[in-house]
Amino acid sequence: MDDLYVDGLSTWVPLDLDAPASDNAEQLMQHFGTDEATATAAAGIGGIAAQLGQDDTDGTVTLAAWVRTLSDDELIPLEIAALRGVAHAGDDVSELAELLAAGDPPHGSTERGEIDTASGPAHTLRWRSVVTGTVDREIHEDNAVVWLRPDRGYAVVLSCHSVDLVSAVSLPGALHQLAAGVHGL
Repeated sequence: MDDLYVDGLSTWVPLDLDAPASDNAEQLMQHFGTDEATATAAAGIGGIAAQLGQDDTDGTVTLAAWVRTLSDDELIPLEIAALRGVAHAGDDVSELAELLAAGDPPHGSTERGEIDTASGPAHTLRWRSVVTGTVDREIHEDNAVVWLRPDRGYAVVLSCHSVDLVSAVSLPGALHQLAAGVHGL
């Protein structure tokens, strides 16, 4: 995957997974401004990017990440998407879908589809889960685009988690737009 690149990034801002949190925050502030709200959001996003860049212990490799913003000129983060390589030799997305949705109890069934991308056809998955906190129960939504590569023993997953079901309404289309521009898988 040395030729991996992504184009068509409207409202998706790439994050540098090899950089310290402060460097990502600085890059975001250079693009969006240095007011207090932007600086606070940039620091939080920088910290998340630094965590995503750390070595995964479960056999997954994070290849790239982006923050989705409300607009191209203001840093109001909506979600963070991560592109990961996952050890998976199967050619059926059902097993991987169950693995991705494992953890919290499901809320409804997983929606599945397919899209065309610059890296070939991909599967789309959308599911909701019930997350129980100390006081409340919340419904969260996850979306994923999956490229299966059974001949190579892995799958590539572009995924995004949302705790805001209002912004999640536009997430599948935005994630599919991001996935369509992924080249080199």
